[in-house]
Amino acid sequence: MSRPAIGKRKQQQKRRRKAKQRSRQPSRHSSGADAAAAASSATDKATAAVAALEYLQAWCRREEGGWKFSKVRQSYLLRAWPDPVKLPREAFGLLLSYLPTMHEGAIARTLEQATAVAAAAEEERKRLEACLDEAERAEDAAEADEAQLAVLKIRLMRALKVAAALGPEEGEEGSEEEEGGDEDAGEESEEGEERRAESGSEDMRKRETQRT
Repeated sequence: MSRPAIGKRKQQQKRRRKAKQRSRQPSRHSSGADAAAAASSATDKATAAVAALEYLQAWCRREEGGWKFSKVRQSYLLRAWPDPVKLPREAFGLLLSYLPTMHEGAIARTLEQATAVAAAAEEERKRLEACLDEAERAEDAAEADEAQLAVLKIRLMRALKVAAALGPEEGEEGSEEEEGGDEDAGEESEEGEERRAESGSEDMRKRETQRT
C-alpha cells in the first residue's frame, strides 16, 4: 500500500475516534433540554393535580350545577390517588366520597388496585424497615429510606381507606364504635405522615435531579 493511501487511512481512523469520543460526551444542549423537560413535566403534574381538585370540588357542588363528568379527570384520579404528591390530602378526602358513585366496573377495578397497592406498600415497607435496623448505614442512604418509608405508609393508609370506601357496608357500625375515641388521633397521625411523605417525595425528586 502506498504512503499516501496509508496516511489517508490513518486520518480516517483518527476522525472516527474523535467522532466516538464526542458522541460519548453529554452535550450542554442535551443537558439543558433534559432540565427543561423535567421542569415541564413537573409543571404538567402540578396543573393536573389542581385540575383534579377543582373537578372534585365542582362535583361536591353538583346540585348547584356546573359539574360535568370527565373521563380524563376520573382516569387521572384513579391513577394518582396512591401518590400524596400527585393527589394532595384535600383532594384525596373528596375522592373518598366520589368513588362510590362510579359505575360497578370502575369500582371493581379500583378495589383490585387498592388491594395491590396495599400489598406492595406493605412488602416494601417491611424491606425498608429491615434496612433501617441494620447497624451500619450511610447517613444519606438512611435519610432516603426514611423519606421513602413515609411515602409507603401513606400509600398503605390510602389503599385501606379506598377499600373501606368501596367495600361492603356490613359491620361498619360496630367498627366505628370500636375505633371511636382514636379517630381524632388517627387523623392527626395521618396528616403528619402526609406532610412527611410530601416532604420526602420532594427530597427524592431533588436528589434524582442532582444525579442527572
